[in-house]
Amino acid sequence: MDMSPVGRKPRSLREPGLGATFGRDMLQWIDGEGAAHMAPADSRATGLGLHKAVVYRQGIKYPHRRNYEGYYWFSRTAQHLWYESLTEYSALMWLDFSKAIVGISTQPLRILFADGRSHYPDIFTVLRDGTQALYDVRPQSLIDDKAAATFAKTADLCQRIGWPYQVLGELDLPMRHNLEWLAAYRHPRYRPPPDVRETALDYLSEPAPLIDVARVVSSGPPAFSIHFVYHLLWTREIHADLARPLSWNTSLERGYHV
Repeated sequence: MDMSPVGRKPRSLREPGLGATFGRDMLQWIDGEGAAHMAPADSRATGLGLHKAVVYRQGIKYPHRRNYEGYYWFSRTAQHLWYESLTEYSALMWLDFSKAIVGISTQPLRILFADGRSHYPDIFTVLRDGTQALYDVRPQSLIDDKAAATFAKTADLCQRIGWPYQVLGELDLPMRHNLEWLAAYRHPRYRPPPDVRETALDYLSEPAPLIDVARVVSSGPPAFSIHFVYHLLWTREIHADLARPLSWNTSLERGYHV
């Protein structure tokens, strides 16, 4: 697909093959003020603040396109993040659920390899402990030889910089469906009051079915308070096996907040 960067940048930053011109791997990105930057892809890149980068590119819109795009509200940082496919949407949802992320950007940069090729990774994150990581997102069935070679080059570059790197694929259906359901309750408005939270966690000194936990924290029917339980499942203060479909009979236990 023909892709174009977002925003206006000097022509020199849009020319292909700049990595070859400089004789080394380079990084390009746009900061929150709209200014374009370029820097060597070495260990100093950990200080570039790429989690604050704005979207570097967006797909050109055309009739009957097959991919879906939009914005995902990332609950850990309370920001809307651009995604350009449903696989990226699921990847953001999984990262939101599973990682202690304090900074994140999507379509954050362009890598200019020294051999003249370029690549646009999908997600950049910063964890609570300061670890920075880079992700690409693509279903395994769509990783051809060319993509595999690009991902291998990106992995090598990230190792030299000091960034963990991972290619995220599609989630298994039960996990995806469960996360989509729980994500509807990720907003802080669904967080239970402290006394309700303590009641739920105290009750789970031993594993119990979801419906029993909902009854314990409700002054009425379980449906009146189930949103509190779903929120605690999303924040992982309550744990369930999400590889299986959620139901009233799903066994819950105390979890841990990531």
